Amino acid sequence: MDGIGGVGKTTLAQHICSHQRVRSHFKKIIWICVSDDFDVKRLTKEVIQSFTGKEATADNLDSLQHALSNHLSNKRLLIVLDDVWDDALKESGQCWKRFCAPFRSVQEGSAMLVTTRCPNVRDGVRTMEPVRLDGLDEDIFWNFFKLCAFGSEESNNDPDLEGIGKKNTS
Repeated sequence: MDGIGGVGKTTLAQHICSHQRVRSHFKKIIWICVSDDFDVKRLTKEVIQSFTGKEATADNLDSLQHALSNHLSNKRLLIVLDDVWDDALKESGQCWKRFCAPFRSVQEGSAMLVTTRCPNVRDGVRTMEPVRLDGLDEDIFWNFFKLCAFGSEESNNDPDLEGIGKKNTS
């Protein structure tokens, strides 16, 4: 899932994860905030901790990935990687491939959801058609704002109030 910063990618991903049908389909939902530091060892440790509830004791990446593979083996999971940046694809994508290696052992029906603002990340990690989130058209957003602020799409015909509202929403 990709789009500009602040468009709602994380919020939509959270909504997806909280849906009852999604929660009942997956044995475990793992949420990892990646940001602009795609450190394979750190992220592997975070996935282990999220899955087991315990901090990973190993410090060697091979050992960590072997342990993670064992934990994930034959489990149906949803793994959310939120806010992935370009550095996930450094070293010609080898960092991404290395991070994903332990996930080969998961049960069929598992999924990984990646949110990013970087089109090259979207294109580099996708295995299906991506979802692009764009901002709302200005008129649609203004009507939505009036509905939230005034309880209807009317701004009580107060031009000053409407001027302030439009200034704050553009």
